[in-house]
Amino acid sequence: FFFQAEDGIRDFCLSRGLGDVYKRQKQCELVQEQLENVDKEGLINYLYSADTKFKYRLELSCEFPSPLYRERNFNFSVKLVDENGKKVENKNKIPLAVAIYSSENPPKIIEENNAGNKILKGYTEKDLMNGDCSFEKIHIKEVTSHYRNGWVFFMVYPRQNGNISFVGHNFVNPTKIRPLILDNIVVKAKKMKQTGSAGRMKIGKRKIEEDEVDEAEKQQFNSQDDVYVGEEDDIQPKVSKLE
Repeated sequence: FFFQAEDGIRDFCLSRGLGDVYKRQKQCELVQEQLENVDKEGLINYLYSADTKFKYRLELSCEFPSPLYRERNFNFSVKLVDENGKKVENKNKIPLAVAIYSSENPPKIIEENNAGNKILKGYTEKDLMNGDCSFEKIHIKEVTSHYRNGWVFFMVYPRQNGNISFVGHNFVNPTKIRPLILDNIVVKAKKMKQTGSAGRMKIGKRKIEEDEVDEAEKQQFNSQDDVYVGEEDDIQPKVSKLE
């Protein structure tokens, strides 16, 4: 279309196509998503002061299980390394703890499930010694499908116990340890063991859908093996305020 310029000459102006509109809309959605969510670095910046200088960090020393299932135990181990990734064998006991945070901005610590009970159970605090620490029989009593993005942050961090004094070789200041933060941690509903008509039957190493087997085959299979049924429960989340 044309519009009248100040000098009386009509200038030609190309209109923006729908492609430009969609492109701008996508960019706005991306910016909005970044404002509403945090990544691992955003969580670090939220929990620690901007001038914090880490000399060490915690890393996984084994594969972390994925996905997790509600109220089902899992184990994992961490190690202490320096800035170059070399393992550090600390001689002082450093208590480590685990915590769960949401991915929203600002992030919130999640301490309770919908029933008001602790969301984390098991040995959630262990000592780091000689650069190694193992957590055993940890389980989460909540599904993550109702949280923002359907996942949570899982963090292992050093606890600080008041006054700190260090002497000798390989004594590590816990305030200088960067925590381990895992993102995209998904917790699914626990699979329940039942004998109903829905779900799956597990026969040895074979798995078949129960609704695909006729009654005669069901009776034959049920007489030989147990029937395991998977069932999901919807639990609404309850997020507590970060203290």
